[in-house]
Amino acid sequence: EGVAPTPGAKGNETFGDFLANSINDVNTLQHKANESIQKLVTGENKNLHETMLHVEQAEIAFKTMNQIRQKVLDAYREVMKMQV
Repeated sequence: EGVAPTPGAKGNETFGDFLANSINDVNTLQHKANESIQKLVTGENKNLHETMLHVEQAEIAFKTMNQIRQKVLDAYREVMKMQV
């Protein structure tokens, strides 16, 4: 039985590609949040709600990425404990 592809996954995307793309997405959200904060502080944008949405999106994405990182490290440690 094959593994079902995840929604939105590209045909030949490896796990490493998935992680790299996810990190890039998180980084983009972080930059967008920082840019939004700068625009709010300088008065260029007066929409506090939009700024808070960008900050929350970036925070959730970062926390999710950290959880994924921890799970990958835990799995790696388990594999390394196995005797061959």
